[in-house]
Amino acid sequence: MRTNFDSLEAYWQAQPKETLLSLVNLQQTINDFVADSEWYISYQIPTVRYQGKPLVAIAGYQHHCSLYVMSKAIVSLLEQELAGFDYSGTTIRFQPTQSLPNSLVEKIIALRKEEIALVLAAKRYRKKGNSEK
Repeated sequence: MRTNFDSLEAYWQAQPKETLLSLVNLQQTINDFVADSEWYISYQIPTVRYQGKPLVAIAGYQHHCSLYVMSKAIVSLLEQELAGFDYSGTTIRFQPTQSLPNSLVEKIIALRKEEIALVLAAKRYRKKGNSEK
């Protein structure tokens, strides 16, 4: 498969039909929970940005699809709900014919939004603290 994607369209066009359907459905589910998102290609895979930070990414491979949660803490927190899926680190792998439950995707998105909000708040706090010195 091609690996020098410069747009989402190019990425989608390179996917087999079954994988494409699975990824587009996952993208739509993510969009349902992140109204103010922006999709782009990062590290050659579709990634959604939220408040200027990468929220999650998705990808299709020869034998599976992946959701990149970008947070080991969230994956650890959801271990029971991930039973039945292959996961490690920040990656959840699933077959193109086996979609992730919407409720699981919604939890992941909500938790990632909270993480990003905390990171941004900490950054503002540190910046504010430095400017008062």
